[in-house]
Amino acid sequence: MAARIYANILGCKFKSLTITSAKKRLGSCDFQGNLRFSFYNILLDKTYIDYVVVHELCHLFYLNHSKAFWQKVQS
Repeated sequence: MAARIYANILGCKFKSLTITSAKKRLGSCDFQGNLRFSFYNILLDKTYIDYVVVHELCHLFYLNHSKAFWQKVQS
């Protein structure tokens, strides 16, 4: 699964991964390290799916959208 691969690359670990039926939120990450991804991500191009996964994994480092967060996403 992409989340495990990217977690290894980024050097982080997540507690759980859940697939949801959310229509308005593609993904989320909470302070406990639980990742949630919408089933509707499957409709996206693989590049965008990878971006959503990396975006949420970066929230394991920064639970915000600060400059440091965006730098981590781009790394």
